[in-house]
Amino acid sequence: MKVDDFGFQGVQLKEDGKSVLATSPRYRASSEHTVNTDAVSSTVYQFDADDIYFKAWRSVTNDCKYKLENDQLCEALKVTSSMEFKAQLELLSHQHKNKLQTQVLYMLYMTVPHYEEFAVMFVKMMKRDIDMSMMWGLLYLVVKLSMESRDSLDRIFQLLKAIGNNLDSLSEFGQTTPPENLKEDSVLVHNEIMVLWLNIILLFRANPGKIPEEEWKPIQEKRDTIVNAIKDAVEKCLIYAKIDLTKKQQKDMELQLHFKSTSISDELLSQDPTNLSNGMSTCHKLPASRNLNFFGRETEMKEIEIFLGINGEPAATGFLSVVLHGLGGMGKTQIALEFAYRNVDKFPVILWFNGETETSMQLSFSAAAVDWLCLHDAALNSDVDNRFALLKWLQETKVNWLLIYDNVEDSRILNEYLPISPKKGSVIITSRKRSFNWNRGAIEIVEFAAFTGLDFITHLLKNRPLSDKDREAAIELSGKLYGHPLAINQMVALMDSKMWSFSKFLRKYETRRPSLLKEAKKEWSHGGYELLLGSLFSMSFGALSPTSRHMLGILSLISPDIITQDIFKLDESLKVPETLSYCQDEDEIESIIKDLVELSLIKCDPDNDNLNIHRLVQDEFNFQLSDSDRESVFNSAALLLYEAFPKQVNGERFEDRLPICGKYIQHVYCLIGNLNAALNADKQLKRPPSITPCAEYVRLMTNAAWYCAERQDHFKLESVLENAFQAININGMKDIDPLPWAHLCNSAGRLWGQRGHFERGERNFLACLEIRKEIFGRGDENIAGLLSNLGNINLSMARYDTALDYQRQALDWGVVNGRNELSPRAQAIIMINTARVLTDLGHTEEARNMFRMSDEITSNKQSSLRFFYGGRLYLKEGNLKEAKEAFTKSKYFEEHCERPTSMLVASCHYRLGIIALRENDPQTALRLLRESCAILELRQAPECAKARVLYALWKARSQAGFEGDSQEGDFNDMLEQAQKIRKELSGKGDSDSDSDSDSEEAYDLLVDCQLR
Repeated sequence: MKVDDFGFQGVQLKEDGKSVLATSPRYRASSEHTVNTDAVSSTVYQFDADDIYFKAWRSVTNDCKYKLENDQLCEALKVTSSMEFKAQLELLSHQHKNKLQTQVLYMLYMTVPHYEEFAVMFVKMMKRDIDMSMMWGLLYLVVKLSMESRDSLDRIFQLLKAIGNNLDSLSEFGQTTPPENLKEDSVLVHNEIMVLWLNIILLFRANPGKIPEEEWKPIQEKRDTIVNAIKDAVEKCLIYAKIDLTKKQQKDMELQLHFKSTSISDELLSQDPTNLSNGMSTCHKLPASRNLNFFGRETEMKEIEIFLGINGEPAATGFLSVVLHGLGGMGKTQIALEFAYRNVDKFPVILWFNGETETSMQLSFSAAAVDWLCLHDAALNSDVDNRFALLKWLQETKVNWLLIYDNVEDSRILNEYLPISPKKGSVIITSRKRSFNWNRGAIEIVEFAAFTGLDFITHLLKNRPLSDKDREAAIELSGKLYGHPLAINQMVALMDSKMWSFSKFLRKYETRRPSLLKEAKKEWSHGGYELLLGSLFSMSFGALSPTSRHMLGILSLISPDIITQDIFKLDESLKVPETLSYCQDEDEIESIIKDLVELSLIKCDPDNDNLNIHRLVQDEFNFQLSDSDRESVFNSAALLLYEAFPKQVNGERFEDRLPICGKYIQHVYCLIGNLNAALNADKQLKRPPSITPCAEYVRLMTNAAWYCAERQDHFKLESVLENAFQAININGMKDIDPLPWAHLCNSAGRLWGQRGHFERGERNFLACLEIRKEIFGRGDENIAGLLSNLGNINLSMARYDTALDYQRQALDWGVVNGRNELSPRAQAIIMINTARVLTDLGHTEEARNMFRMSDEITSNKQSSLRFFYGGRLYLKEGNLKEAKEAFTKSKYFEEHCERPTSMLVASCHYRLGIIALRENDPQTALRLLRESCAILELRQAPECAKARVLYALWKARSQAGFEGDSQEGDFNDMLEQAQKIRKELSGKGDSDSDSDSDSEEAYDLLVDCQLR
């Protein structure tokens, strides 16, 4: 194994190609790397460590690209972010319907944030700009390959789960660790993960069938190495955190000692310290016995220990505090209770106060002073005296104490009941509100991850053996409850009390959720926890102002993640409903968001101000909305998204506005899903639609449909169009304002044309044309573009004369008073479309002249489409050399515009493969056609596009010769599949069994002319 000057180990493959093991770059930033627990000092490097880290990262990334086959590299390059990775998981869920596969994909989806947080932390700590896209691409390939190998599925999932779970801890603790102290570990972990995933991909490649057990051993060893490396890094973080926390607390407490309390009289402060009264050695007053069903939360327990200095260096003053905050029902109270029971030996006094109201706090303090500690200054009927007496004792006692203020809502009340500058003691505060975090340690208590939710359910049902089928259903149940601990606890208890199977409970939960929630009982929660799930959220929702409720209603209908605040900002000149007037006042928007964050109903990322909302909050708030309120917030959300989403004007492409569309499109899809859900419920109840979509909703759908059409996302486009036409039928908008309906017909024409259903597409175009001509006059680009679309679809149907006539009409439509009013861009597009018709007619010189005219009026002469159509012209003339060069340039420009897996790239591969066939080079043809097929599969392309590539693959393999009967059978299956698609699209059905009609030209006629 060769080691280069930087200490990088190369990647090795065994010569037989069967056993594969890549290794990550090794580097050492210093000869010694230790943590000084007395005083943290940064490691001294003898050279530029960042340069070494960067080269190590780059070496691994480049090696992964080199080792992947072309089709796999294309797939990996397509998945460049966590968002795209999650989108691909969704696509895989449509392809793999097996229940185990579906559940594994769901659990993987829930694990993504662990990898995402690590990636963000890794990028931030590196001085140079680095690209993490290959990490997501490789992870996608690992998941995709495991989906196709049932024997390996569970193994791969457990591997990803183990790594993801540990990365979550590293990301959490890494936030409080100086980047320089964690950088070396993070680079090592990242590179080891990349190499592990590469090894898994290579292992699948070397073993197309079942992978032998012994081949998994190096993979398992690599996994253990990574997990141990992550654990070592977490342990280092804990050491740094303890040291930093101790220093900070010492400084804060020294400052506090200079100030005298104003809430307690000087007389009380001057009294002598006392210890426990009446000879007591301990006083532990907790509200309930220890919870034997307490589960997990070990990370949170360790964090509390750090903040309170347990098992660490003692603080100078001894007074330490931590806040457990988060959404109701997450288990804050149970965590505090469990911590208290685990540490009774460290605190002779543990007192529990109900902090919900001032009255409850008074009662708790009086009980502590009079009954629990028997303080001599306490009085039976004087809450004020009891508060002073207890605070005095806490201030001056030498006994180590722990106070737990549970469910605190009001900071004013808390401050009156907190000791000031005591000699000893620790405080835990639990609250939904995050505002108590100021100047205290803070831990947000969040939901269980999917796999943790499964383990929690298994823990609750420890006396009930679970089959593999039960475990799959338990994962599904945890998913439906979004990992919310109280919800899981109550619903599992309900299921167990009724002796239902998991599958039966899930069926009931789908149809009877509200009634099931009402059947939950308080005694199922430990210690008689007073609030059930519905009342828990009702309490939070009831504390909101009308405007806060309205914003929360909007948030409950859109995507819960990455909600940019600019959605809620409307121009002051815009006329809006009164309910949205707050969106024209930035100060009020900030105030509302603060209120929702304060109650832990939403979260706000301080780095970018993006919002997100827990899915259970969404579900519960949506459920509690009345029909009229739901319609109001739905149409408000539609208006906000319509204003935020880019507008499609005169057929112009979104192009550079696509990233802006990407910010909002997931919210649009969620809004569509909510309207569909409401309409389906109305249908089941046999009642009129409960939501009448507003005009802005329909206009939003026209823009979203154009976005889907431009991205050639046929499945999303079809769902958007179906929903939009349904909305128009409900609100009757076609009769009042028919133009949006016409725009939708235009997008529908493109959809069916690209799918090879040309006549259906033509009908949609003609319906659009009829309305547009009633509204727009000559010179309008909407009509000119539509006439050109009709020319394109007639060209697709080989109606060459009709196609040419439409293109000439399109160009002529722009002429008004002898001058063409169309924009140069619109004229150029029509000229290019005309040139394509002339090319197919064999009038290549006229086509060349038309291309030249187009080039003269546009600056976009070097576009990928322009080269592609030029290649078609050369191909028509039989000039294979020039055609090959043109298609290669088209592919180059498309790939370098960051579209390496576009439909155009797939078409370039196809055309280059056809040229290779004509040049009697079937092996090159097979390679190019496979790459085309891989892209089409990745994009879930229309069947018509797949059919011609399958036919060409069969033809290339036939020309090269079959390698055995098995291979010949596989390729004959491809041919049969292609023939079946061709017959269905051509309308011949199964009656036409004449395979002699198969030809390159016959399959080309199935495909939209723009990509032939």
